[in-house]
Amino acid sequence: MAETELVVVHTFLNRFEADVAKSALDAAEIDSLIRPDDAGGMEPGLWVGNAIDLVVRVEDAERAREILESTARSEPERRGLLAEPRSRNSGMRVPWVRFHKTYEEYLRWEALALWARAIVETEGSGPSWLVATLKKRSR
Repeated sequence: MAETELVVVHTFLNRFEADVAKSALDAAEIDSLIRPDDAGGMEPGLWVGNAIDLVVRVEDAERAREILESTARSEPERRGLLAEPRSRNSGMRVPWVRFHKTYEEYLRWEALALWARAIVETEGSGPSWLVATLKKRSR
């Protein structure tokens, strides 16, 4: 059996994002797999804070990257079953790369909020060093 060379087409911060991207590739009939760092599924939480790779065959890499970087459209829109959507002119359609960057930033802020909340609950109030850190991050 010949070995197939696999390449990473994108790296994600969480499994949900990787699953959404994989489904986009599945819809385009590109075989892909998600490679999380979770000890083969034995430690599901291990991937938190680590990268999750989406890999494809080397011959599918360019097309897969194009799909992941393209603007998402609905199936009826792709088939021309909808009149020109208002979203085309209103900026509602967001390129995948922009969505991904925004989502990563959201995750960082969410992690910061959880971290700050844990400190406040443990200390009973917000220590001055925490307040200074939050002010610095909020600029």
